[in-house]
Amino acid sequence: MSLTMRTVGLAAALYASFSSAQRALVSDSFSTCGEDSQLTATTFDVAITPDNRTIAYSLFGTSTYSGNATIDFVISVDSIRRFKSTIDPCLSTQSAGFCPASAGQLALVSDQTVPQDGFNDIPDDVYTESDPKAYFQFILNNPATNETVGCLQATLRNDAAGNTSTSTGNTTSSNTTSSDDNGSGSANETSSSNSTGGSGGDSGASTSYMSWTLLLSAIFAMALFNGL
Repeated sequence: MSLTMRTVGLAAALYASFSSAQRALVSDSFSTCGEDSQLTATTFDVAITPDNRTIAYSLFGTSTYSGNATIDFVISVDSIRRFKSTIDPCLSTQSAGFCPASAGQLALVSDQTVPQDGFNDIPDDVYTESDPKAYFQFILNNPATNETVGCLQATLRNDAAGNTSTSTGNTTSSNTTSSDDNGSGSANETSSSNSTGGSGGDSGASTSYMSWTLLLSAIFAMALFNGL
């Protein structure tokens, strides 16, 4: 199966996941984070849907890092770390490009299912207040030195009011401090989500809009990536 067709399949799976979720945090903008990040992006869209325990993202960009790697997924609210999950790309088919990592272009579309209680430390009002001050970080690490070699940070907003603005790139570096390690756990990457749905909320239409944004951006970026 071609990379473009695989992307279409994954994006379709994201659509099914988002359209059934009731609460969501989605990316509004993104930037590199930390110093001298060897990971940069032209597209970084994120959607977090707690009702089906899913983190979905599309990342298109460049890495200058080569070697073994681990990936951290971190959610912070008001500068307090509320969720952290670490994956080993060598144990994940969707991040196999980082096993080992090599310098070059990146094209990732992924749907991560987190443990049952993975989002429990995220305050409920994050999904309803107008300015939640919430952030998602994609952190690339060198396991041999325990150093961070690349970091992308997405500013998150909630979809409680049906806001349908989409993520825009921003290459300005930023630093978000984390003062708590609550909510740690390991995520299982899957090519399709295990959607369970939820009750209440009015964000179904807006999360569906976000999934279509991921679908179109993924198809377009993958077409360019493959020289189609």
